[in-house]
Amino acid sequence: MAEENGNPTWMVVVEWAFVGFGVIVFAWGLFVLKMAVESRHWATTEGEVVLSKVYVRSTGHTPGHYDRRISPRVKYRYTVDGVQYESEGIAVGGSQTWGIDPLDQVLYTVGYYDKMVGRYPEGRKVTVYYDPRRPQRAALEAGLTAWSFATVVMGIGAVIGGLMALKILPTPFWSEDE
Repeated sequence: MAEENGNPTWMVVVEWAFVGFGVIVFAWGLFVLKMAVESRHWATTEGEVVLSKVYVRSTGHTPGHYDRRISPRVKYRYTVDGVQYESEGIAVGGSQTWGIDPLDQVLYTVGYYDKMVGRYPEGRKVTVYYDPRRPQRAALEAGLTAWSFATVVMGIGAVIGGLMALKILPTPFWSEDE
């Protein structure tokens, strides 16, 4: 089998795919970061929370392993120019932005999500930040959060890891053969 940089050809393809994946994740992260910054200047309107609940369900995996999925849901309604919208975005670029980040399942507990949804109980009037160009894009919390940067950092990590595997970048000193 042909080799490049000491790796079998199939491994080089996998390593370049990892770099490509990292570039895509990085680009998405920049988009989310840009949107989070822009959200500080989005228009606002009053909305109302219509659902606030934490769902915990088994994934069917082996007990004792990663066997549950925690899904916080805060759904709210708001009106822009006479058109009613519903959204579930809590923070732009946050860990609860239009879906659940898989990393959240590892880092956060049911108690964390209970506190989060507790800030937005059903029936509460809330300020909704919405993108005036796309009013269906909305959030209850505008601006940057720590999670705004997470996707960018993960993308950079994937690119660096792939380039190190390809031996384009040097490996860290602690992993060199002695």
